[in-house]
This record gives sequence, C-alpha cells and structure tokens, in this order.
Amino acid sequence: MKRLIMPVIIGLIIASPIHAQENTHTQKQTLSNEDGKANQYYTDGEKGWFWYEKLSQEEKEELLEKLKSEQSQTPQKETKPLSNKWFRENFQNYIDAAINNPFDREAMRNYLYLEKFMRDRANAFGLERQKAILAEPFLDATSSRPIANFGMKTMNVQATKNKDALLSQLGEKTGLYFFYLSGDTFSVLQSDLIALLNKEYGFSVIPVSLDGSAPPSALGAEYEIDSGQADALNIQVLPATYLYNPINNSMELVGQGMHSLTDLKTRIIHAALRGELIDQQQYQLTRPTGLYSNPNGYVSGSLSVPEDAPQEFVDLYNESQNK
Repeated sequence: MKRLIMPVIIGLIIASPIHAQENTHTQKQTLSNEDGKANQYYTDGEKGWFWYEKLSQEEKEELLEKLKSEQSQTPQKETKPLSNKWFRENFQNYIDAAINNPFDREAMRNYLYLEKFMRDRANAFGLERQKAILAEPFLDATSSRPIANFGMKTMNVQATKNKDALLSQLGEKTGLYFFYLSGDTFSVLQSDLIALLNKEYGFSVIPVSLDGSAPPSALGAEYEIDSGQADALNIQVLPATYLYNPINNSMELVGQGMHSLTDLKTRIIHAALRGELIDQQQYQLTRPTGLYSNPNGYVSGSLSVPEDAPQEFVDLYNESQNK
C-alpha cells in the first residue's frame, strides 16, 4: 500500500509547477490597454465588444421596420418578351427605328412582325371578349336596351308613354310658376308651350310679372306681380319656369330661357326627382332603357350582379361600398 501512495505524491509534486506555469501563461493573455483595472473591452461602447450604443425604443422600431421592408422587397422580374407590358415599354422604339430609317429592311420587318403579332392577339382578345359578353346577360348591353332599330323604337315609345303618365300624375298635385316681362318675344313664345303643359297634363300655371304687365294671352288674364321671388330664386334671364313643390312649399328650377316642349317635360321630371316628388323607380320608367319585364312581371331596370360573378370582383365591389 505504501508503494502505491509514494508514486501518486511524487506525481502531484511534479504536476504542480506545470499547472502553475499554465495559470501564469493564462493570466498573461490580456489586452495591451489593461492596467490592472476591469477589462474595458467589455465596457467601452466605442471600442469594445458592445461597439454600438444602446438604441432607444423608437430607434429599435425604426430598425425593425427597415429590416422587414428590406426582407419583403423581392427583386423585380424582367418583363416577359411580347407581353402587353413589354409592348407598352418597347414597341415605340421599333416604330421609331422603322420611321427614322425606312430603308433599313430588317428594322422595317421587325416592326411589321411585331405589329402583326399584336394585331392578331388583339383580334383573339376581341373574339374571346365578345364570347364572354354574349354568355352573360349581366354583361350584355342588349339586356337593358335593344340595338335593333325596331326594338329601340318600341322602347322609346314605351318610355314616352311612361313619361306622359308620370307628368299627368305630377300635374294633379303640382303647378308651374312662369316669370316673364311684357313685350318680351321670348316670353311670349315660351308661354305657348307652358299653356300646352297645362292643357295636356293639367299643370296649373301662375304667371309672375316682373314689370306689372299682363301675361301673354296664351296664359289667360290672371297673374301675380313679383314681390321679391325673382331675387330669391336668383333668376338671371327670362322667361323662367319653376315647378311648385307642395311638400315643402318651395320651387324647383325647370329652366331659365327658352326650351322645347320635349325639353320642358324632361326638365319637369328632373325637378320633381330633385324635390322628391317622385322616386328613382318612377324616374327609371321614363328612360328608354331597362324597361324589359323580369320573370315576376316587374320592370327589370338595371340587372343585379349574378351569384356566380368572379369572387375577386365581388370582393372589390363590397370593399368599395364599405368605404
């Protein structure tokens, strides 16, 4: 047993100086700027391990946003040759090359080949577009208004009938104010058409004189003298015609100056729509479009978006309505 202990003791004695040398060697692995103090490599913000200063929260957020932005940016793909975008960006260069030197046969042929390619593709696009339109009533304009002459005429006649019926309804509950000057040729001529509106649709007409004179003979003998209405309505020229609104006891402009009978009818309906004497559906019936009947027997008006419409369009449409 004593024989085993002695070699161990001797080994420890021999190893101690070596270990001491290793420790001494390790202690010498210091930086040249160390002078017995704490290692400034880990504390000096400009020179040491933490070479950057601490960032504020705002600076950190800006740095993160910048990094995210750089990561999200993908290299732009080159424009595909002969794509529509490529033609927008390059085709003019080939035209210019052919025009600037028409004797350069290769430049001319390049331009012509590109032109034919573009024309053929446009024809293909037009054909496919037409096929898509004819396959869906919602996209087909003839679903709202015919393009055949006899169809257009029929719808025009129907719209006129609807307009006359609506004017008769308005004539029962509203009236017209007609502002005029005596001896004014335009006022006299316009009064004849105003009298026709009274005769055909029952509009009561109240002539208003701006100079105290009697009205044109077509409007009868009764009249009123202007007591500030012309200024309140900002009348600029005569004759001037206004539609009386019994709902709020106001007047809606029909027109200042001369207008044809057809124009007067249209203007009266627009004035009634502005004054909420009629609704949008009643107004729609007077237009020569969208007068087809739906399966329920009602006038179709504008067609609704079909249920099988492209989902992307539906999403975009819904998004536009929410803003």
